[in-house]
Amino acid sequence: MRCVIGLGNPAGYERSRHNVGKIFLDSLTDDWESVQEGSMGVYKDLILFKTNTFMNVNGPPVKSFLKRARIGLEEIIVACDDVDLVLGKVKVKNEGSASGHNGLRSLISSLGTNKFRRLKIGISRPTSSEISDYVLSNFSNTELALLTSLSFPACLKLLSPPPIPLK
Repeated sequence: MRCVIGLGNPAGYERSRHNVGKIFLDSLTDDWESVQEGSMGVYKDLILFKTNTFMNVNGPPVKSFLKRARIGLEEIIVACDDVDLVLGKVKVKNEGSASGHNGLRSLISSLGTNKFRRLKIGISRPTSSEISDYVLSNFSNTELALLTSLSFPACLKLLSPPPIPLK
């Protein structure tokens, strides 16, 4: 079974740009089970997982959860923010560097590899503030509405399994 991991920070940062991976998962279900490493939910054929730690140290709890749940790296997709994509855009990347993202850096370090899929959700690049301040700032209601109406449906489409070819 495939597993979508939503990166983000713990309570107090629920509406922040850095939490867009968790916000996406919350848009899929409100039925979360508390597990040792965070929270787990299910949406259709997907296991959903959110850590309960800060972004820059989420690697160890994700590794622990994957081991305990017996989920292989080929089955995961990590939902995270991307300042290099404009708000409303999403894309899948199959592997690569952290590109300055501390959550991905922690995950790569803990897993010992950068070979896992990422679902990158655009939050746009700040025009006047430092990136670290920007990613911790909250989305406006208008931006959240754009995510809900444009980004998240696109994310679901990218997560959909390919159709089985007819013989």
